[in-house]
Amino acid sequence: MPSGAHLSLIRLRLALRMSRRTFVVVACAAAVAALAWRFGPRPADVLAALGNLEPRLVALAVVVNAAAVAVRAEAWRRLLRHAGGAVPPRAIDTTSAYAVGLLTNLILPARVGEVARVAVLRRRLDAGGPPWQAVAGSVIGHRLLDVVPFSLLVASVLVTGGPAATGGPVVLGVVVGVLAAVGIAAALARRRAGRLLVGLRAGLAGLGDMRVAAGAVALETVAWIGQLAVVWISLVALGAGAASLASAALVLVAINLAVALPALPGGVGLFQAATAAALAAQGLSAASGVAFGVGLQGIEILTTLAIGLPFALREGLDGGRSPLARLRIAG
Repeated sequence: MPSGAHLSLIRLRLALRMSRRTFVVVACAAAVAALAWRFGPRPADVLAALGNLEPRLVALAVVVNAAAVAVRAEAWRRLLRHAGGAVPPRAIDTTSAYAVGLLTNLILPARVGEVARVAVLRRRLDAGGPPWQAVAGSVIGHRLLDVVPFSLLVASVLVTGGPAATGGPVVLGVVVGVLAAVGIAAALARRRAGRLLVGLRAGLAGLGDMRVAAGAVALETVAWIGQLAVVWISLVALGAGAASLASAALVLVAINLAVALPALPGGVGLFQAATAAALAAQGLSAASGVAFGVGLQGIEILTTLAIGLPFALREGLDGGRSPLARLRIAG
């Protein structure tokens, strides 16, 4: 048992870490607010553009987005079934953990939701399931699955040409970086390492099976098509003149690049800036671009709340010990 002084030191360290994180979040929020005030459109213009939204199309976008989330959860489960353990995870448990992760990312910065879904799923698995290290490895593998559909999306943007092609070198650089990450992960899966890396390698084992990897990539591609449809439906709902699949693809690429390393919960601010910049290349005003970003992120939030809150209640996250604390105890 640790002494009282030791516990006090641990609490102090945790408090300092939280203080630093809070300072970073507040500083980033202040910077985003200052930039929006200096360079952004007038709030009245944004509200006027939002007034053109068609509610039925917004509801349709939420449904399509929810379906894409379910498909992504199933792709993750395909990898988990090959992550070790005698008992494969159930679809309901995988979907629950994935939904709670999305909800956590909505509330907290720096993609803490990825850790939350590991904790939630590991709590649901019995002794016969894969260890938390393998579950964490499967989360990494699940992210790596996005390389193929994202590359196809980038290729479609570059092929359409026009203003979208001006970002070609940057986009290609990101794709090369992601491909390099895949190569590193593959090399890691073939080398001996410590206990943590061995567990991570187990979680990546599904990527080494061509049939499993192809099936998971196909599911992720379907989910990306669903996301593309959500962006296009949202453009139509806003009544934007740039409501085309090419414009939707450009917006989707810009959003994913902007929120790749989110400093704020949900990537707020960067999300709207990315949509405004992408749509400006298609001739839309800054007010319409920001309004679309607000509406599109609103659809993301509605979907996350509609799916995440019921599963959070299922996991008992309304009180008691947090899933992150449970993960630390399990480790």
